[in-house]
Amino acid sequence: MSLFDSFIIPLDIKPLYLSDNYATTANFSAGETVMLKYPDGRKLMDCRILRLTREKVEKEIGQDSFAAIEVGEKGQLTLPKEKGYYLFLLRTIEDKEIQTYTGMLTIN
Repeated sequence: MSLFDSFIIPLDIKPLYLSDNYATTANFSAGETVMLKYPDGRKLMDCRILRLTREKVEKEIGQDSFAAIEVGEKGQLTLPKEKGYYLFLLRTIEDKEIQTYTGMLTIN
């Protein structure tokens, strides 16, 4: 993916949110502050999150569905206060190449 395509969310994200076998799943408390970790030498492009509901999963999830999360200078962010299941999307950039990391969060 090039910088020109950076606004496009990966098309392979649908199998992730329809699956019940998530490679990256974590449990957090509502409103908890966490620190992002990604490989050294990469710059954070953005971090986005989407609360999953039955209605959202049954329809196509697009770029506009994800809410951007503000990340502090030290890589810290505050998770949503609303309990539920969330799909997160973290994008980093290195040498004009974008790396995408996705996973599920459960907020209790």
